[in-house]
Amino acid sequence: MKKIVSCITASLMFMSIIPSTVTALEVTDTLPQISVTEKQNADLYYIFYKDIDTTEIDKIAEEKRAEYIYTLYEQDLTQQKFEQLSTEYYLNVRLELLEKAYSEMSTKVLKELGINNEAVFCSKFTPTIICELTDEQIKLAEASELIESVSVYKPIETVPSDDKQSYSSKEDFINIITGGKDIKKLFGEDVKVAAELNCKKDNTVHDYFIIYGLKNKSEIDSVINKLAINNSDLKIITSPVESRSGTLFSISSDKIETKNTISGFVFVDDEYPAWISKQTIASFTQMYNFDPSKYIIRLGDTNNDFKVNASDASDTLRLYAQLSTESDFSITAEHLKHYDVNSDGIINASDASAILSYYAFLSTGGEDSIKDFLNNTLKIY
Repeated sequence: MKKIVSCITASLMFMSIIPSTVTALEVTDTLPQISVTEKQNADLYYIFYKDIDTTEIDKIAEEKRAEYIYTLYEQDLTQQKFEQLSTEYYLNVRLELLEKAYSEMSTKVLKELGINNEAVFCSKFTPTIICELTDEQIKLAEASELIESVSVYKPIETVPSDDKQSYSSKEDFINIITGGKDIKKLFGEDVKVAAELNCKKDNTVHDYFIIYGLKNKSEIDSVINKLAINNSDLKIITSPVESRSGTLFSISSDKIETKNTISGFVFVDDEYPAWISKQTIASFTQMYNFDPSKYIIRLGDTNNDFKVNASDASDTLRLYAQLSTESDFSITAEHLKHYDVNSDGIINASDASAILSYYAFLSTGGEDSIKDFLNNTLKIY
């Protein structure tokens, strides 16, 4: 998937160069863009080298963020503004460190191959190089332990089309993006799709294609890849930094007629949105102008109102009583998905207690997801 994304990114994003320092809003709203010297030559190749380990980068960025937070305490800020500034700072630091790491790695690869040419493109945020290679350099690249693969560079050419599609409803929008294909056949049994239209963000209006119902963030790349393969009219670019719950990806097509910017989100059940650092429901809603609760909250939400509160605890006790007194009543997988919050495979008073504890946590200003809360308090997940 990473190679597909790198190829698309390199081929489509020729004209813009990301500045060395960017704001969080710029990065989250528009994915990192790259440039390459255009040269129509059969000797141009993609070089995909081994990706960098971001463990140390994450550690340094978090340490710097912790230092920065101390300066924010001295200011009279709302909680929301406090979170926004600290997240933006973390994002900027991390991107600068990533850019430096990828630059060092690409320089190392080029040096190993003996390449010293101005007509070389090195991606700032993916392990990708585009350049000319001699036959001898191709052999060196194929033998290198730093390089995963080499392939001929083939630019993607956009072909003008008069067959434009427009939409005025969420249903029309979803139908265009999915090519009218059945959602279960496209993504699988549990995955669902939705849309959020006309979401104003800064001076831009966005239409979002939503994929949700995923059980694990490891499924994110797969569902985006399925969408790209299913509808070849779409140009899809995901974040080259990393896949996290709430992954943002851009969508464009010559065949879609709209003045709005089209993007997509992928959500994982019971994991709060994140791109580089986690966001709360409130901060996400303010940033993207739609509430993601209905695409995320499942665990502990027994009445499907996309909240976890005392009513859900009461429902859990009621179900537990029913299980205890009615011999012919049995729980289903759907029950477990909502009621079994401590993940022990049964539904009882402990689940109700955990729900009440989480509700009390939220009522006193807590903002973690229920999974994070239970992991921090009970070490369940």
